[in-house]
Amino acid sequence: MKEDADITSENCSQRKWLNNDFMKAAFSEEQQRRISVSETLNGANPRSGVRGGNDTRDRIFCLSIAEAEQYYMLDTARRCLPTEYAIEEGMWIDNEFGDNDEG
Repeated sequence: MKEDADITSENCSQRKWLNNDFMKAAFSEEQQRRISVSETLNGANPRSGVRGGNDTRDRIFCLSIAEAEQYYMLDTARRCLPTEYAIEEGMWIDNEFGDNDEG
């Protein structure tokens, strides 16, 4: 399990995993070639004020808070339930909405 640290998106382990291990495991070589590189704007977190760091160029990325709120207007629509695998790998669980069971 990784520990909390003051780190920007540019240098975080999640970004490296998404663009390397995850991409290789989730997509064939042909699919990988078809995934466009996107300019990822890493602005500050509007809720906490934590700085975002330098913008990056990524093939796989997570939505920013602003993008998530734009595309999924309700908090319940933005709720994500981790799989058992993700939990075993150290996924942080937010208990604000109760337990993580779907039922």
